[in-house]
Amino acid sequence: MAITDKEKGVWGLDQVYNKINQGSIWTYTGVLGLWGSGQNNGGQLGQNNRTAYSSPIQVGSDSPSTWSSTAGHFSVMDYASEPVAAIKTDGTLWTWGGSPDGSGGRNNNAHVSSPVQIPGTNWHTVNARNGSMGATKTDGTMWVWGLNSDGQLGLNNKTSYSSPKQIPGTTWGVVHSVGIAFQVTKTDGTLWCWGDGYSGNLGQGQDGTPSRRSSPVQVPGTWSTHVGAISATYGQFSTMAIRGDGTLWAWGSNGAGCFGRNDQVDYSSPKQVGTDTTWKYIAGGKRGYHATKTDGTAWSWGDNEAGQLGLSNNTYYSSPVQLPGTNWGRPANYDYWGTWVKTDGTAWAMGNMTGDKIGLNNTNAAAPGGTLVQIPDDTWVDYQSTRYWSMGIKQT
Repeated sequence: MAITDKEKGVWGLDQVYNKINQGSIWTYTGVLGLWGSGQNNGGQLGQNNRTAYSSPIQVGSDSPSTWSSTAGHFSVMDYASEPVAAIKTDGTLWTWGGSPDGSGGRNNNAHVSSPVQIPGTNWHTVNARNGSMGATKTDGTMWVWGLNSDGQLGLNNKTSYSSPKQIPGTTWGVVHSVGIAFQVTKTDGTLWCWGDGYSGNLGQGQDGTPSRRSSPVQVPGTWSTHVGAISATYGQFSTMAIRGDGTLWAWGSNGAGCFGRNDQVDYSSPKQVGTDTTWKYIAGGKRGYHATKTDGTAWSWGDNEAGQLGLSNNTYYSSPVQLPGTNWGRPANYDYWGTWVKTDGTAWAMGNMTGDKIGLNNTNAAAPGGTLVQIPDDTWVDYQSTRYWSMGIKQT
């Protein structure tokens, strides 16, 4: 969205205003900043305090901002006591907020209310949920830490760790989903899962406790390796993933028809959803998913109790239903709400938004009848929301 110096062409009025605000009609830096809102019990908003904020406030005051805007470079956990993780443009990784079970990776369980660096300068992607965190480096190594009660760290044990521990291998690419189960792709397009395999969500063809794995196991197929191509529902008892050919696949628990296959049958190995070959992004919430195709169209299906599908109703859908518009980007979904950034820089929320977590400057926000609600500003690059708070990257 940033316009290069003296770019030729027709500018919209908002672009001109942005240039004026930068102090020059010709220069627009496109600087990116990290912003958060909502509860701040664990200092997860990075303000060096534990004060709640009902509208987005910037993390840090460095100008230009050094937080990276690359997809997969920041992640938020579920609860107000848990940490944030973000990567800077120099490849350094930082966490702040709470650290239960060592999930902050800071070699302790202490809360910190401003960013603390994790050793290393070549971090590539990071993902966190349910008390566990995983990250890859540009050298292809993979590192994990935090809660490990189900062997979800993939270290062949159930010991929790408060600092990064390496998973064997040097071809790891993207950490897609983390929690009671991990979903990670390697650079060759292979997909590996580990952790709790409840309802077959590890894709190994078997259900229940015997399918738990404390070290990586491969899911058959060749899968897309870009950020946002693989996701799990809240609780991570189902997984949906896009293959390298653009087809969509699902396995695990299919409650509320969240697989979009027009049934509620559980599958313990991957099953294709429809025949389309244009799927690009997928994000799982509470027994439901949001997805984007390569043509910019947006689709939702599954549980819709709180209107979290953004379809202006509370109807459950067991097959994909299209949202209006053709300029949708990457979604982020969680529990009974979700957020979605469009290619025009606007960010949208849907579902249950109570408690200021979405940053709408009130304490009892909701999307009436499942309608979409715009988050203030139109320069968002990424936006993620948890149970009690939100964080996103936008131009400053």
